[in-house]
Amino acid sequence: MLTFLRKIRKSLIESVSTRKYILYAIGEIALVVIGILIALQINNWNEAQKSLKKEIQIYKELHSELDETLRDVKGDIGDLERNFNETLKFRDMILKNQFKRDSVLQQALYGTLDLEQPTPKTSAFESLKSIGLDILSNDSLRQEITSLYQLSIPILKNSESAVEFSIIRRNLSLLLNPYLKINRTKVLEERERGEIGFGTTRFMEVQNLEDLVNDELLFLTLQRMLNLRMSITRQHTRVSKRIERAMLKIEEEIERLD
Repeated sequence: MLTFLRKIRKSLIESVSTRKYILYAIGEIALVVIGILIALQINNWNEAQKSLKKEIQIYKELHSELDETLRDVKGDIGDLERNFNETLKFRDMILKNQFKRDSVLQQALYGTLDLEQPTPKTSAFESLKSIGLDILSNDSLRQEITSLYQLSIPILKNSESAVEFSIIRRNLSLLLNPYLKINRTKVLEERERGEIGFGTTRFMEVQNLEDLVNDELLFLTLQRMLNLRMSITRQHTRVSKRIERAMLKIEEEIERLD
């Protein structure tokens, strides 16, 4: 092609046709410009495809991370509900002054003092922030994901209720200590069976029952723990629903982009 153009140029110069030569020059410049524009268009298309693939990859990573967090939160909600019932059971034992020296009491104690704490995953979102949030082309979905990670998910660990619960749990443990004793015979029996008990609540027995029943501070602390577990369960449930909505929208966006 270039050889052909050179021959035409030489022929025009030799024929000393200025008008034809100018027209040829303009045509040649136009061809070069068109070639450059086509090359730029191809390059832009390639870059757009790379950006699209990266966006889809990020959405998939976010979806996977949110799914893992959701399963963790739902498991935590189950623990909260179960331990709420065990705490309620222990409180009712105090109200009725009826304590069962068996596995029912031990399970109630375990549930009362158990700590529920989900561990939300955020590495995919942190990676997204380092790349730049603008890579997500869907403005409304980008805003929802950002709000979810920066406002809702932190509630799972850092809400006022969660902090207060940790304090209440520690105080309750201290308040219960004077009324509990370990059945050392059961500990030895388990050890002889080749088992090592790291948890102690299943070996606990209640003592000083009269003082326990009349301990108003202990009773109020138990009641406060019940209220907090209920409040935290509601918080976690709201967050889990937000996660589910975000995951559904991410799925729809991946299908649209793919």
